Amino acid sequence: MTEPNPIIKNLRESTGIRIAILFGSFFVFLLFCSVAGYLINNAPGSERSHLLIMSSLQCILAFCLPAVLVAKFSNNDWIKWLEIDRKPKIKSFLGIIVLYIISLPAMEWLIEWNSSLHLPESMSGIESQLRAWEESAESTTQMLLDSHGWLSVLVGVCVIGILTGFSEELFFRGGLQGIFTRSAINKNAAVWMAAMIFSLMHFQFFGFLPRLLMGAFFGYLLLWTRSIWVPAFAHILNNSIVVISSYLTGNSEDSILELNEMPTFLNGSVSACISLILTILFFIYLRDILFKTSKEEEKGWQRSQLPVSTER
Repeated sequence: MTEPNPIIKNLRESTGIRIAILFGSFFVFLLFCSVAGYLINNAPGSERSHLLIMSSLQCILAFCLPAVLVAKFSNNDWIKWLEIDRKPKIKSFLGIIVLYIISLPAMEWLIEWNSSLHLPESMSGIESQLRAWEESAESTTQMLLDSHGWLSVLVGVCVIGILTGFSEELFFRGGLQGIFTRSAINKNAAVWMAAMIFSLMHFQFFGFLPRLLMGAFFGYLLLWTRSIWVPAFAHILNNSIVVISSYLTGNSEDSILELNEMPTFLNGSVSACISLILTILFFIYLRDILFKTSKEEEKGWQRSQLPVSTER
């Protein structure tokens, strides 16, 4: 074993080069997906099936592969660099489920508030364009969620829930946040920067804040647990519930209560305040118990981030 060349070592540890590799390969593969999309759209099948195939292709090529490439460039043990190797704890998964339930009313209120925001009158043209993009994205989303039967729902969960959730976490948390946390940037700033880029890249201004908070939560889950599987599970859970609830509310009018039919106490600002208080208390009293990494595990993680020497 020999020490790596100092020049090569500096290149592999350069934040700028790592970001260039991550986003450079992202755009190259995204361009390839666009070309492939033209061929897919002309193939037999429904529009939803075409969208699902395109979404799967983008997840694998535009999100997973760039994260792997930057990890392999940065460290020979790319699996460890992306924090795929760390076995998650069951209690972390249970904590995410509990938190999802208690924070849902507050998040629903924030989503509604953000969607109703308006820009100043002088920026009405910009707002009109933003809302047009929003409606276009919403139309595509609704088409992806348009399930007919449980087999269709299962396919949606696999693609929109599992594949999309995992691939985005690999890219934004394992790749992008991983680059930031290994730079001179403060770890808290790294989490929020990755979350902001995560929200911006969805190109939905009127859903920016809820997605920003969700991205930050995913980022802190990785920071606390040192396992990509924990934020991936949270992301998959959220996406999968959206797929399933969209099917149920669209097909079970008698058995599913519409939001506007619920008592005011359950769907108003009161429930949002209670939800927010419970969420804050959860983080104060249960965060360390459910998500905290021990000092020994933290030291092992820090050692694993050192560049691996290669034989010459």
